[in-house]
Amino acid sequence: MGQRTVMIDGAEGYKIKLHVYETDEEKVLTSVLLLHGMAEHYGRYLSFIRALNKAGIDAYIYDHRGHGEKLPQEDLGFFAKKNGDKLVIEDAVAAMKYVCEKKRSETCALFGHSMGSLIGRNLIQKFDKMDKVILCGTAYQSDSMCKSGMAVAGIVSFFCGPKHKSPFLNKLMFGNKVYLRDCKRTPSDWLTKDEKIVDAYIKDPACGFICTSSFYHDLVSITGNAKWGMENTRHDLPIFIASGEDDPVGDFGKGVKELYDRYIELGFTAVTMKLYPGDRHELLNELDRKEIYKEFIDYLIN
Repeated sequence: MGQRTVMIDGAEGYKIKLHVYETDEEKVLTSVLLLHGMAEHYGRYLSFIRALNKAGIDAYIYDHRGHGEKLPQEDLGFFAKKNGDKLVIEDAVAAMKYVCEKKRSETCALFGHSMGSLIGRNLIQKFDKMDKVILCGTAYQSDSMCKSGMAVAGIVSFFCGPKHKSPFLNKLMFGNKVYLRDCKRTPSDWLTKDEKIVDAYIKDPACGFICTSSFYHDLVSITGNAKWGMENTRHDLPIFIASGEDDPVGDFGKGVKELYDRYIELGFTAVTMKLYPGDRHELLNELDRKEIYKEFIDYLIN
């Protein structure tokens, strides 16, 4: 596995540190850009990347704004003072265009997990030249929840400042009974049944942090726009929606099915969906992750 880092231009002069992991296989079967989730970093995807490389796939990944192991604690969970939602999407578009232009393979793909899947769904409304998309652990919130969430976060940001770390908004989003349903040991048990992964997540200072008020506003905006602009994506783009049946982000499968049904209603012709029984939010970190790796890889190269 060869690894190198390139700097590319994101939105408004922001420099994206794109990590490139190249397969040692003679033929590169495809190239995939990975978008990580909220309050984590690209390092948590190295196991999956090794599996991709072993299968003949080049992988590209970067830390979103306000994320990263080396970022100062005060900067974690902050996109920008204004228009952070638009900036992170433009960053993703820039990274995807780079992969499509520089790839060593004939095809390229997009993989987005959780917040990364929401950013990815916005990305494919603006740039849809990739060959396949995997949306992992995604959400499909009601219009009322999106609009009320933006309003509440906007008020907190206005009165407390955009960089205010907001335990209130964090609890409002993740402290309800939906997320705590399976949390018998720690408040982060909803992520995966693998206790070692959960413990490592809790101990990692670059994971699970409380985000800023402006971030929560941006996140809800990204979520809403991912839903409201679906029809702007080309309707023959192959999209695989994958989620755990016990994932609260996808409303335990209900929201995931609603998203799939909406794609079908809009006339999308190459959308598939799978709910993994007994699995929670982080499919790549679940106890059956090796089987999930294989299914994702098979989808990407076949």
